[in-house]
This record gives sequence, structure tokens and C-alpha cells, in this order.
Amino acid sequence: MKSSWPHEHSMSCRRDMDTRRACRGFSILAILAGLQFVTANIAAAQSFTDVPPDHWAASFIEILAGNGITSGCGGTEYCPDVALNRAKMAVFLERGMRGSSFLPPPATGNRFLDVAPNDFGADYIEQLANDGITAGCGNNNYCPGELVTRAQMAVFLLRAKYGSAYLPPAPTGLFGDVDTSHWAAAWIEQLAVEGITSGCGGGNFCPDNPVERDQMAVFLVRAFDLSLPDPDTYTGPAARDADVLAYQQELWVNIEPSNRCGSCHNQTIGQVPLFARDDDVNQAYDAILPFVDTMDPSASIIVTKVASGHNCWVADPAACGAIMTTWIENWLGALN
Repeated sequence: MKSSWPHEHSMSCRRDMDTRRACRGFSILAILAGLQFVTANIAAAQSFTDVPPDHWAASFIEILAGNGITSGCGGTEYCPDVALNRAKMAVFLERGMRGSSFLPPPATGNRFLDVAPNDFGADYIEQLANDGITAGCGNNNYCPGELVTRAQMAVFLLRAKYGSAYLPPAPTGLFGDVDTSHWAAAWIEQLAVEGITSGCGGGNFCPDNPVERDQMAVFLVRAFDLSLPDPDTYTGPAARDADVLAYQQELWVNIEPSNRCGSCHNQTIGQVPLFARDDDVNQAYDAILPFVDTMDPSASIIVTKVASGHNCWVADPAACGAIMTTWIENWLGALN
């Protein structure tokens, strides 16, 4: 039940600066008439329609999306409550370890009897085995469709973080439902010691419960110390009016990072239009207007460009287009 999971995020705002970035609120610290410059904390915007900003794991999911580790579960959704199977876990882990640009060698189909070369995630599954993170589920199988339990995930995460030879210290009995004789007790307790988990509530870990996609986001962000690619602060001239401010909060903050439009469309690289420039949000706003269809955001030039693969930051260009459309709709909706 969802009520058993709030403890996975109970420590999220008490950690170091990278984690505090994931916890930041939607707030502008200072916007006053007559001020020439402003420093703003811009919150993580909503990349997926089923993960509103107040979702307990929204900031962690945004970090995964911002790093290109996930493009969701289809369309504009992330499916945060869906349990994760072993095939999808392999993709998450390899991308979390190596970054979104990593592409494993093509699968051979010779590693596991139940993973054919063209199966979903086959390349990543075989890479996970080559990395020594998994030996499968027994009898030369991987069981790609089986759900991943929280106990299994503890082992996978720590091996992914430290390598196949890693062995955690002996367990002492941190959780009421994980006896020191439990096969994964040492791994589970080390996960807690490192602040990657605080259990499922009531002093328990719930080792046999499946890992859901929102929980996976938290595990990956904490295990690999992920953060949004760019700093959270803007120090250029203040937004001149409510429209520019809405653009800054809902669209610019998402396209400005260097792994998105900010890789080219900024004042340094100089690829026009400069709608992702980070020195003056007012000029960025002026540059974006010809490329946005306010009547039909999905028909905007900037949407069709990323949907065709241009500067797409996730694996599926269609998902880039859908996400960009959502950001534009959020911007326009903020003005109503």
C-alpha cells in the first residue's frame, strides 16, 4: 500500500546540497520592481502528467528525466506506482551507473535461456551480467518479467555502485522484519547506513515487497548521487512581467540545461534562436515566441523539432515532443 512508503523520502531534505536541489520548492527569492538582478530558486517542473509537483518522489523523478535516464512509461506518463520488473531494472541500473548516453553492445542471446536478442532490455540485461551485477535467477535464466523485490534491489544497487566484488559488513539487525540470518540482511542494512533507504515504516524494510517506479527513482538518485545537470540559480535581469516570469518558471528552467536546448541555443554557443540563453531570461522569452503555437502547443516548432530527434534528451524523440508540449501548456496555463 502506498501509505507504507513515505519513509523512503523522509530523509531527502536533510542531506547534502545535491539532494537539497531535489527538494527545492517553487519559489522566487526576490523579485522587486527596480531591482536589476535577481537570484531565483526555480523548482523542478512537471515532466510527466501523472507526477504532479506535490508527488512525494517528484523531485527524484525529475532528476532521472533531467539526466536522460528515463523518458517515462509511454506518452507523457511515468507510471510511478507500477512495480518494476527485472528487465526494466537492468535498463535503469546501467543508465544510472553510466549515464543516459551509454549504449551496451548488442545482445547475443547466449547469456540467458529466457532472454532472446530482440527482447526488451536484452542489451542491458546481458551488460548487467557482464558487469557481474547479476547471475540471473537460476538454471541459466534471468526471469526478465519477474518483479524486483526490495531485498533484491539492495543487492543490485550496491553491486552497481561498488562493483561485483563488493561485500557489505555483517548485519546487526537494523530492521524488525529483516533478521540477521536473512539472505540479504547485510545488503539491506548497508543500504540504510548509506542513507539510500530508511525502510518502509514502523522500523521495517518490507524486503519481499516489489519496488515501484517512484521508489526506484529515489534509490537511483541517492545511490549514484545524481542531481539536475545545471545549477538552480539564475542571476540575470529579473523577469520584466508576469508572462516572462511564467516562461522562466515553466519552460525556460527545463530547456536551459546543457543536456537539452541549452547545449546550443545560448549566448555562448550562439545558435539562434537564443531561447535557452542563461544571461537574460527576457531576451530568451523574446526569442522563443516565434517558435511557440499558443493555440496548439503540440504544433509548436520547438515541439516538432525535438520530436524529430533534435536535441532530444531521452531515448524516445516522441516522448521529448510530448514533454515539451506539457511544459509549454504549463507556461500558458500559469497565465490564466
